[in-house]
Amino acid sequence: MTTRGFCISMVAGALALTASAASAQTQQLGFKIDGDRFVVDVPDGFCLPAGDDADTAKQYASGDTRNVTPVDLQRCGTFEQDYVLVKSPRGLDKVTMAKEDFIAGLAAELEQQFPVNNGGKQGLIDLREETEGDRDVRVVNFGLSGTDDQCAYLGGEVVVTFSDGKTEPVYVGSCGTVVGDRHVFVHSYARVASGASVQSLQARSRALSEAITPR
Repeated sequence: MTTRGFCISMVAGALALTASAASAQTQQLGFKIDGDRFVVDVPDGFCLPAGDDADTAKQYASGDTRNVTPVDLQRCGTFEQDYVLVKSPRGLDKVTMAKEDFIAGLAAELEQQFPVNNGGKQGLIDLREETEGDRDVRVVNFGLSGTDDQCAYLGGEVVVTFSDGKTEPVYVGSCGTVVGDRHVFVHSYARVASGASVQSLQARSRALSEAITPR
C-alpha cells in the first residue's frame, strides 16, 4: 500500500538525512532545506526507513518533481502503512512575511483547490513513473479543512489501486506552515483500516511541525 509519490503538497527539502541518538529515549534527526539546517526529535514509535525500504524511499523522494523530501519516518517495523513525510517546494524563496500572514495567504490559495488539484495531477504522473504503472491513486475527498496559529490544514481520503486490482483506502492529514524562514508541509498518512482519523493525522503533522527547530 502506498500514496508515496502522491504527496499532494507544495513542499520539499534536501535529501540530506542524518540521525543520531539525542538521548536513550529520543532520536534526533538533522536535515537541510536548500542549505538551511534543521533538527527534529523522531516521534515515539517511528523509525527511519532501512535497507531496501530506504532505497525505495529515496527513489520516491527523488521522483517528486515539485518537492524535496528531507524527512521520511515510518511506523517502526512497517513501511508505507503509517508514516510521515516532511516536504518543501523545490526552488521556493525564503519566506519573508509574518507566519500568520503566510498561513492566511496559503489557506486562501488552497481554498481555491487549483493548487491541490494541479499538484495532485503532477503527483500522479510522478507516482506512475516511479512505480512503472503498478499503482494509481484516486482522490475521494481532499482539501483545505481549516487553519490555526501553526498550520493551514489539508485532509481527506485517497484510494490506491494496484495493478492486480487490489485497493487500499488511505487517510491523509497535512500541516502547511513556516519553520524558520522555510515553507514546509508535514504530511501524515495511514491506512483507513488502522483506525486513524484525518483529525488525528493532522494533529500528528502539527506536532511534528512544532518539533522542527532551525539550527
